Amino acid sequence: MSNKLDINEHCLMVLSLFTRGFSTSYYIREVCRLLPISHGTAQSVLTHLEEKGVLSSAIKGKIRTFSLSRTDTARQYLVFTEVYKRLLLLERKPFIGEVLYKVIPFISGCAAVYGSVAKGTEHEDSDLDLFIAGTCDKEGVERISRIFGIEINLKVYPQDLFARAFGTDPLLKEVLSDHVIIHDPDYLITTVVV
Repeated sequence: MSNKLDINEHCLMVLSLFTRGFSTSYYIREVCRLLPISHGTAQSVLTHLEEKGVLSSAIKGKIRTFSLSRTDTARQYLVFTEVYKRLLLLERKPFIGEVLYKVIPFISGCAAVYGSVAKGTEHEDSDLDLFIAGTCDKEGVERISRIFGIEINLKVYPQDLFARAFGTDPLLKEVLSDHVIIHDPDYLITTVVV
């Protein structure tokens, strides 16, 4: 047995696609269109992740599509992918990283950035949209918002409501389609990938 985890940045980029809603299927050419990777690389990565039990494939007509497996291995790879996405955000937007570092102590539960910052389409005057499945000290977050001079919009759902509504609630669909988890990715992944 190897003591080396056989995963690279291409794998994490591809897995990031599958975190967009967690139920989307992709075919090889679609992955190439959405990511800056070649057809051969996409095919190799998708096949590798299928061999690991992270993805499964199905043939629809003449097209092979890939989707997330509902296994513990897939869940662990997705948690790793969420950490990767958070690191990318922190490198791209260090100021946002500082704000989030100060906000996290006021959060109990899973928290995710969504909206323009998560999509990478934010402007200089964009606000910071935070979704929380759990609870938070709203006054503490508002204090951080004033100190850093950035508007922080909070959407807070109790965890039991999140668990019941993630498949039907329009806000939760938006959050799950483009997000960066900043606290407790295990909860979200375990709840969504059943």
